[in-house]
Amino acid sequence: GIFNVGEYILKGEILYRKGDYVEAFKALEEAVRKDDELPYDEPWGWLQPARHALGALLSEQGHYKRAKEVYEADLKIWKKNLWSLFGLAKCHKALGNSELAEEYAKEYREKAKNLDVRMIDACFCANGIALKGARQRPCCEMKYQSSAEGILRKLKESTKTETP
Repeated sequence: GIFNVGEYILKGEILYRKGDYVEAFKALEEAVRKDDELPYDEPWGWLQPARHALGALLSEQGHYKRAKEVYEADLKIWKKNLWSLFGLAKCHKALGNSELAEEYAKEYREKAKNLDVRMIDACFCANGIALKGARQRPCCEMKYQSSAEGILRKLKESTKTETP
């Protein structure tokens, strides 16, 4: 169900902040699978696509080819999505595909003219941890990790069902 998406996104982001990138990406990939399994609904059931977090954090760690694939898959579902356009421009630039990077950047700029929040990455969860051990931005200090872990525990407890 819908809470399964959130559980795996939260788990992935906690593991990522702890520096366990392999397990973080596994959890985020599971979140993408769970998100894709949700039935069609208007408005969509889970408002934050899991691919945005996966793509942004893959990109942040220099996995541009994998991130590019994630954003391309997202655009097949959500045409002209600003987050994925932004991410693709960044990935193509990093991969040395200047022309494609500029095409995606141009499309992003055209669509983003009226944004009231400046995007600095393809997901707000990306916080500039370019390499393991790099300093995080203050908004993601360790004090938030313990509360996020508590939320994850409560989410798991609240979604357990008794077997008949």
